[in-house]
Amino acid sequence: MRWHQRVRTGKVKLVADLSDRQKRLKRREWRSKWKDRAAKQKTAHSHCEIPDNNNVCTGLSTPSTSGWMSSSRQHASGRKQVRRDRSAAYRKIKLLEAKLSCCQSVNNMLRKRLSRQQEKQLCETERQLQCERNTPRKRAKLIMKSPRKIKRALIYHYSFLSDVRQRTQHLKSHE
Repeated sequence: MRWHQRVRTGKVKLVADLSDRQKRLKRREWRSKWKDRAAKQKTAHSHCEIPDNNNVCTGLSTPSTSGWMSSSRQHASGRKQVRRDRSAAYRKIKLLEAKLSCCQSVNNMLRKRLSRQQEKQLCETERQLQCERNTPRKRAKLIMKSPRKIKRALIYHYSFLSDVRQRTQHLKSHE
């Protein structure tokens, strides 16, 4: 039933539909599987002891003692399918874990970037508020804390004053 359904859907091809090369490969695969099966049966029969008049096998024929040797073809193919599904699931899990770690690192980077921008904006607004609150005396005290700022402020102040004086003299001379 399942095989017929798979043939109809095109998942399994008939031997007649295969190319010559594929036919050779398929038949070689069948031969190797047949040899393996025959070897397994031979080893299973070699463990059996045959009594004088009876053709009953008393060795590994019971299912409780036979183990994996007496497993059916369907059981083996089912186990193979389970292993295939598990390995596919493990591969998918590994891939998804890699994606997750990548997304987490990007998320952490963007979160840190956002926090830095927020801190920067907070600092800028605090500076603006501080500058607005500073009176001339507070500004002078802030400038007096570092010698470089004092020098720069004095140069700017004197250059500004000399510029203003020159302009006022120039305006007076033109009137």
